[in-house]
Amino acid sequence: MCFGAENRVAGGVEHVASVIEARPGMPLQMCTKSDAYADEDSAKVTRSVLEILSKRGVKNVHLCSRGGNLAIRDVDIFAINDTWWFGQSMSHCWTCNDFNMWEPHSPPPSCRRRALREAKAKGVNTFLVVAPVLDVGQSLELIQFVGPYCDEIIVGAAEPCGRYADEIKKRNAEIDWQEFSKACKEKAVKAGAKLHVSVYGTLIKVAGGGNAQIAEDVQAPHDGVQRCTRNG
Repeated sequence: MCFGAENRVAGGVEHVASVIEARPGMPLQMCTKSDAYADEDSAKVTRSVLEILSKRGVKNVHLCSRGGNLAIRDVDIFAINDTWWFGQSMSHCWTCNDFNMWEPHSPPPSCRRRALREAKAKGVNTFLVVAPVLDVGQSLELIQFVGPYCDEIIVGAAEPCGRYADEIKKRNAEIDWQEFSKACKEKAVKAGAKLHVSVYGTLIKVAGGGNAQIAEDVQAPHDGVQRCTRNG
């Protein structure tokens, strides 16, 4: 189940919690279409939501954001829920002209890396979403430098949408996804993280076994969050 802005009231959260309780084990993916930490007001609402879900004992909550420092504030709630997952999404390894176009108003990658590092240090399940893949070299650097603070890494081709749909489609077509996936796997293995590479929701199988082996037609544990972008 996905949880978004339409559920940002206590009654909505309680309803979602009731649905989840009726279907034990069903994951709750928060904010796949919007960012939970877009600003201070969003961060306050997000914390209230997390507190309600935690109090109700909801399991398998997966939250992906670009929140950086704002997201760090809620790590304490994730730390007391051992089935919850804390994720950060990135498209670039450093700030540049491209960064300002693709991730306007987002905290710099260093802040999001810090959020994952602090969450990992407190025993929280962590994941990194590298999507959309805009530059192969930068994506590999993200896995190398942020991967050590992640239990899982999701690399994905974003669905072409929004004002930059044509540019996303062009960049996706230029990538050799099999070769890129192999390179991602090498970085992920060194980082000690499990890897999922998804192109429009279809996982790519990477040969060679090991921790980063990917099976075809198997849903990634955070499938859906890899497509959350802010280019619309």
